[in-house]
Amino acid sequence: MATFVTPNTSATKNGAGTVAGGPGRDSHLTPRDVEKRILEAFHRSAEIEARGIRIETRDGTVTLHGQVRTWAEADAAKRAAGAAPGVSRVISELIVSSESPLLAEILG
Repeated sequence: MATFVTPNTSATKNGAGTVAGGPGRDSHLTPRDVEKRILEAFHRSAEIEARGIRIETRDGTVTLHGQVRTWAEADAAKRAAGAAPGVSRVISELIVSSESPLLAEILG
């Protein structure tokens, strides 16, 4: 199995990777409320396997940790987290692993 780590990427409202949310939107939510809403979004998405993702929230910033199957799944998780109420920034520390034998062979 080949394993890849997504660079410590983040998207902010003003950055190239625009996300929804923001400190003024649903600012009464607790970090636990935000995590719950993100997990609910993960479960609604067929692209995301939520069991491999751990969510941390602090002051509107969400950090995603864990392992996903594909780059598309990592991107979907970042988008879903960024769209949650109360989120102004998403940092991805997700690890992408592939079961592709050809890719594992190419990467050594």
